[in-house]
Formats: sequence, structure tokens, C-alpha cells
Amino acid sequence: MAFTTNQLTTLATHIKANTDPAVVAALAARNDGVIAEIYNGEGTTVVWKTSVSNYDLFENTDVAKFDNLTAGKRDAWRLLLDFAPVNFSRGKTRKAVQDVWGNTDSVSILQAGTRTALKIEEVFGGNVVTTNTVSATKPNYEGTVSTYDISVALNNNP
Repeated sequence: MAFTTNQLTTLATHIKANTDPAVVAALAARNDGVIAEIYNGEGTTVVWKTSVSNYDLFENTDVAKFDNLTAGKRDAWRLLLDFAPVNFSRGKTRKAVQDVWGNTDSVSILQAGTRTALKIEEVFGGNVVTTNTVSATKPNYEGTVSTYDISVALNNNP
């Protein structure tokens, strides 16, 4: 995904204000490849996944409790599995999980719909959204950053 002009400005500002010694050294040497590697590294923010496979959904399902679901809830779960991969950043998807499995049994499935953001994704923030007891950020940007993107950001925002 191509960055907008505003995103490139935000990225350049973030890089220049970053106090991580590795970023400071790479910026001083204008080693844009190293900066890209750092920003493509794992951050600390938990975000909702936009693609959760039917395998991951099934692996986090308590199959022993599946028979006790009403026919409608079993059908709803099967539909969700059939439509996978599904986007857990969508509230309706998370609500469907909670509706089918209830408050207790939906937690492990909802947690399977989260991941740790990349540092580049953290630059652009997002809104924290909670379903049941599971909170994660719905990121404003999802993806990686290339060396070219770093170069464009820094060259156009001296």
C-alpha cells in the first residue's frame, strides 16, 4: 500500500524524533534500509487481525461444547468458518463470535483474532476496541514499510 503525503510526513517526523539509538545511528548515516528493518520489527501494541483463517478459528474452538450449541448457533459458527479468512477488526465479526460462544468460551477465539503490531503500524496509531474482555487496537495503517518509503519520507521532509 502506498503511503499518502501526510503519512510520509508523519513517518519522517517520527523517525527524526525517535530516540532509539539504532534509529538515531541509522538516521545519522542515512542508512534507510536499517531504518526500514527497525520499523518492520515487532512493536508492543496488540491489534485486531484483518485475516483470521478457519484453521485458527477451529483450533481455538472448544469442540466438546459444540454439540451443546443451539442449531442456529452451530449454523452461524459454520458460516463464519466457511467465510474465513475473516476480519476481526470488524465489530460484527467479533460480536458474532461472542453471540455464538458466550462470554466465557469466546475469549480464546477473540484472542486468536489479535496479533502484535509492527513498529511502522504503531506510528499511525488507531482506536482501541474491546469485545467481551479482549481489547486490541484497530490500526489506522496495516503493513510494512520499504527502504524506498523511508527514503521518500526523509527526502521530502528535510
